[in-house]
Amino acid sequence: MMKDFKIENLFLNFTALLFSFSIVYTISDAINVEMILPRQVILFVLIFELVYIFIKKPLIIIGTSVFALMLIIILIRYDRDLFVQIINYSTQLFSNIIENLSQSSPIEPQFKFPYFILISVLFSTISILSICIYKRYILIYSFFTVFLIIYWYSFIDVAFVSLKMLLISLILTITIINYDKITKIYSKDDILIKIRFSFFIKPAIIISIISLILSSILPKWNNPVDWIWFESKIIERYPAVLDFRSNPAYVRGNVKANPFNFRTTGFNPNNSALGGRVIPNSRIVMNVKSDSPVYLRGSVKHTFSGTHWISEYTAVKTTKAGNIFYFPPIDSSLNYEFAKNITIQNINLASTTLFSPFMPFNVEINGDEYIYINEDMILEYPDGIYKNESYTVYYIPELPYDKLLELGVNRSKEDINNLNLYLTISDTTTSRTINLANEITKNATNDYEKAVLIEEYLRNNYFYTLDVDNYSPSENPDFVDYFLFDTKEGYCTYYASAMAIMLRILGIPSRYVEGYVANDEIAKGEYKVTQANAHAWVEAFIEPVGWMKFEPTPYYDTNNYVNIPENTPTPPIDDTSEYSPDMYRDRIINDPRNPNRQDIIEEGNNIVIDENETNDSIQPNISLRIIPISIIIMLLLRVLYIIFRNYYILNRQKKLNNNQKIEIYYYQILYIMGLLGFPKNNDETYLEYSRRINYKYFKLSDIEFDKITEIFIKTKFGLKEASIEETDLVDEFKNILLNRHKNYQGRIKYFIRKYLIGDVRI
Repeated sequence: MMKDFKIENLFLNFTALLFSFSIVYTISDAINVEMILPRQVILFVLIFELVYIFIKKPLIIIGTSVFALMLIIILIRYDRDLFVQIINYSTQLFSNIIENLSQSSPIEPQFKFPYFILISVLFSTISILSICIYKRYILIYSFFTVFLIIYWYSFIDVAFVSLKMLLISLILTITIINYDKITKIYSKDDILIKIRFSFFIKPAIIISIISLILSSILPKWNNPVDWIWFESKIIERYPAVLDFRSNPAYVRGNVKANPFNFRTTGFNPNNSALGGRVIPNSRIVMNVKSDSPVYLRGSVKHTFSGTHWISEYTAVKTTKAGNIFYFPPIDSSLNYEFAKNITIQNINLASTTLFSPFMPFNVEINGDEYIYINEDMILEYPDGIYKNESYTVYYIPELPYDKLLELGVNRSKEDINNLNLYLTISDTTTSRTINLANEITKNATNDYEKAVLIEEYLRNNYFYTLDVDNYSPSENPDFVDYFLFDTKEGYCTYYASAMAIMLRILGIPSRYVEGYVANDEIAKGEYKVTQANAHAWVEAFIEPVGWMKFEPTPYYDTNNYVNIPENTPTPPIDDTSEYSPDMYRDRIINDPRNPNRQDIIEEGNNIVIDENETNDSIQPNISLRIIPISIIIMLLLRVLYIIFRNYYILNRQKKLNNNQKIEIYYYQILYIMGLLGFPKNNDETYLEYSRRINYKYFKLSDIEFDKITEIFIKTKFGLKEASIEETDLVDEFKNILLNRHKNYQGRIKYFIRKYLIGDVRI
């Protein structure tokens, strides 16, 4: 029965298309290609089939190349400017791609569509050549399975869908290519050959084992699949699903809870100094139930050394969970009629810190352990809050300045214990920082106006970005001066440090606060807090209303309003008179100092995971740099597999009798001769075959191939026992022939075919 090659080619075309689209779909999601799925599918299918036609019909490639060359000549002759623009655009495109691969730089918006086309052409070509033309598919399926697993571990959730498409394509490919072997017993040279199930199952087993090994050794992050419905509904009832992509870290008994450390969020990659480029990450930390977005305080720092902030000891009060407290004493005008509450559930966090808004007065926890409250209203629970455990914080919300004045709040700086902690500036503070603070606020009439002027000046005159150069204390010993006058760009720690010091220069007590901002609403009254929400801000003591929060970092909204004196000059860097997050986003993207860089404008996406409070950090990276890493892993695994396979086969052969050894050696000789270009035809006997090719050059070291064939026929069909000398002779001929093949191929190509492709199974 003749095989219908048209049907086979049709099915292989589909499996190759499915394979390549699974990869392109994942990469396009990772770079945020703004194209709806149906359009992606239609465009990809069109590109794939054009590539398929080009590969199957080489003359079309030649014709297209000639046409393209003629078009280029016409462009050069009649419209050189257009030709130059095309060249410049192409240069910028490939430069952006190289930066993405080497430095994890994002793909610029104007290049995303051509990038989609390029990767579609690339992976279509790979799949068509591997699956449709050469039918060498095991290596690429193995590699790209690992590729998608790594993407999935980097929280590109569409990679899971792509992995399903890839496996469906694999099963179809194996079935189509091995259809005859799977469906029937076939004969060869009048000898009945039984089909071995391994033809079908072995490739699947190999890929499954590799996937299992890699899923075991790859670093894991405790983060559920990022589906809003999944998180808001399923997790609440079945919290065990949080371990879907994780090990059981942060669970009580498995890890020791520690106080909140801002370094673990990635904002201090240098550890010893502020600043430095941070790496995006979206690991979920906690879920918060609140009626509005809220700032969650985790730590307060007091002393600025010039390069970093330090927390100093302040008085601590102890109370049991469930008891009402306020330390320092609450103003009588701020009664509990304003009280609110939030419930916090730790997801991937084990901490002794109880995160809370400013002015908490009660915490409910399942337990009666003591809670420690310091003068900065930072809460510590020594027993710790672990994964899937929750607590409720009751607090008095922050009120606007005008409302506080109406309520008659009357507090003085003298009420602050250790006032100098909140007024001391570093010895490294420069005169130009002092002059700038005074210049900005020279027409302000009170401390609140001064604070708002500094806040707005920082928000409107500095560029927000996570992609910053490393700060070097040897070049500028004062980080605030470096930010204000040298780099003029940074993220929240830059802005908060600058505002806190400038307030202290003006005699306004301030403190540097670190924590999270719960503003990512996943359902009504429920917020997801990830490491992308880590943040630093400023609290200032404003007479007569007391401590107030200020937000100098752009993109975040601020609720502080005041009537600023009309003639108050602020030295602007641009002409922006009114701020909005969208306006600031436009200014960042169109930064004239670096027009080719698309800055990250959302706080966070910045996390170095540090589960055990050590200096060893895991920095997941979802850029295409995982491709060379995956290739190296796959190549090593492939080489190891073939080495062990050959070792196993050799040991098994040693246990055979002489007749069995000769049979195996002879079949290996036939295999090598086929590689050298002299295969045996199915319609000729072994003697006919040996006579047909014996006159060539297969008389090696005075051993004639006819003699080897006679020994094989005598032992295989004559049922005569072979001697040791005959067995050694056949083995020697095989080894000599193998060396000739190695020299003919070249050592590098031979190594690749034997240990990577697996063609030479000797």
